[in-house]
Amino acid sequence: MGEGSGKICLDTDIIIDYLKETKETENLMKKLYNKFDEIVLTTVTIYELLVGVEYLGGKDRDDVETVIRNCSILLLDEIVSREAAKITAELKKSGQQILFYIVTLMWREI
Repeated sequence: MGEGSGKICLDTDIIIDYLKETKETENLMKKLYNKFDEIVLTTVTIYELLVGVEYLGGKDRDDVETVIRNCSILLLDEIVSREAAKITAELKKSGQQILFYIVTLMWREI
């Protein structure tokens, strides 16, 4: 992946926008691939993506499966959930925009 270090966890919203091939999301994904060693998805995100595929009668199944295959899977346990909640709350309190609900989880080895 990128020349940077660490991992980043992407939420369902950014994956959906990426699959819609918006220019903004395409540019963001290029930056993320260059900045981070690894992009991860939670099991909840995978579930949500697959529900969407089934709901739409299989539309975009191949694209969703490709995204899943190209990312590592983060089991969203209690520790990760608590840390992600702290990071998100701190960003909101400081007035920082949480772009596409991305929560970085570089603090923890996956």
